[in-house]
Order: sequence, then structure tokens, then C-alpha cells
Amino acid sequence: MTGVAVLGYASLDHAMQLAAFHGPDATSVVTGRLSDEWPRPGGIAHHVRALRAAGADEVLPVSWVGPDAGGDAWTAALVAAGAATAGVRVCGTRTPSSYLMYAGDGGAVCVFDPADCHGDAGALTPAQQDAVRSAGWCLLAVAPQQATRDALALLPDGARLVWAVKHDAQAYPPDLVEALLARADVVSLSAGERPFLDRPGRALEERVRPGTLVVETRGAAGVHARLGGEADDVPVTPVTAVDTTGAGDTFVGTLVAGLLTLPAPLTLATARPALVAAAAAATDLIASRGARRTTPGPRTAPTEE
Repeated sequence: MTGVAVLGYASLDHAMQLAAFHGPDATSVVTGRLSDEWPRPGGIAHHVRALRAAGADEVLPVSWVGPDAGGDAWTAALVAAGAATAGVRVCGTRTPSSYLMYAGDGGAVCVFDPADCHGDAGALTPAQQDAVRSAGWCLLAVAPQQATRDALALLPDGARLVWAVKHDAQAYPPDLVEALLARADVVSLSAGERPFLDRPGRALEERVRPGTLVVETRGAAGVHARLGGEADDVPVTPVTAVDTTGAGDTFVGTLVAGLLTLPAPLTLATARPALVAAAAAATDLIASRGARRTTPGPRTAPTEE
């Protein structure tokens, strides 16, 4: 088994800045676009590009796009990054889109349109199944629920699983959460997503199987990692955040690339260089976007969301 299968939604990201977000029944004015690309390839494109940039040789995206110009551009971005595209299904009429609004007062709003390209409720096609079966590692980002269930059933016993958590009760009902925690070798989440996984009297770390690395990003407070009874903290350099889109995905992709060559079982000592590199990659992404912002009034925010 070789390579890293990355399963999750595609997205065309429309990142914009607002002077302020005024909520429902009011007008919020866009003061600038936050990318030279409009839209910008998002979703698992962030994971894929981070994996390749950090040295992963074989990356196998498993996703869905529509037969439109956006889908062509999204797939072309994966090819440009050096990833295979046999697991990208073209279906329906349009590619998913995200509309990401960053307000000058520090707030953020994300609206996601999953579109109609997932066919059969997201069940994996034979080509997508082959990508999962052949992988030595599988990174599960948020995806149609059926696709996640299919991947869990197909993943070979010897393959290593990374769950990039998203607080999405529709994608992850309670039984699927338990199945993922029982199988994952690495669970990566943000501090804001912890309430989704903790249970009364049982923290996340008590619910994963022995030997699972649990990684929690805490914005400007850094990265907290726990494995068994040991814990480690990786500091980060706080930066002014204008557009944090994909920072968490970049963190996870870079982390997985750093873990690929480590022998099992993982330890915090052996995983620390990968954690440091991942935190730096996410911070650098945010800092570079702040440097090229097109409008005044950046928000001050943690280094990763």
C-alpha cells in the first residue's frame, strides 16, 4: 500500500472582506476580495497542496466536481500540484462553492453550497474505492456521510487513518463519530470543535483507541497534542489574520506529510517535528495573505481556524 488518499468535498472559495457583518435583515458591504484567484480552489485542494508541498510523493484525492469551468479549474489545480485525479468524479451540473466573509470586527461567516455533483448520496465509485484501498494513509476531511462510511469499510487494516474533524452533525452522526474514533490513528481538531466530540464525563482523549494521536489547534495559543498519558505543546507566532481560509487544512496536510515516514507506533517525541512544521505552514499561509490584502482594516485573530 502506498500514497495518501484524501477524501472530502471540493469547493470554489470566494473569500471577501466586510467592513462589518450586520446579521440577518441588514446589508453588509463587501470592501474587497481577499484573493487574486476568484474563486480559489478550496476544500480538499488545501490538503492536497499542503501534502505535496511538504514532500508527500503520491497523493490521491477522492472528491466530486460538476462539469463546469469551476470543476475544470479545481481539478487543474490538483494536477498542477502533482496529484492524481482518477478519484475525482465529475457529476451533476455544478461544482460546490463556499462564500467566506471576514469582517473587520473579527467575525467570520461561511456559507457552503454542496451543489448537486455527489450522485448516489456520495457513495464511492469503483475508481474512488480503488484510491482508498491502495492507500497506506487515508485523510478523511468532511464529505458526504455515505462516502465516509464507504471509506471506513474499504480501508485496509494496515493503513493509517487521519480524521480532520469538522463540527457537522449531518456528515457525522453519533454512530459514525464513534466508528471514526475507534479506527483513527490521528484525530485533528480545533479548540472550537472539542464540544462536538467530548461527552459528559468522557473527554475525547478517553474515547479514542490506545495509541491515537490527538492534536488540537488553539489559534494564537499554539497546538496541543496528546498521546496516551503524555502531552506536548507547540507554540506559534501570532500573526494578523485577514483570511484564514484553508489554514486548518494546510496544518493537517503538512502534519500527515511529516508523519508518513515515521515507524509505528507514533510517539509524541517522534511526531513533534511534524507538528512544528504543520504549525509553521498554517501560520505562513495566513501571514502571506495578510501581506497582500487589498483593503484596510484587517482583523486580529488566531493563527489558525
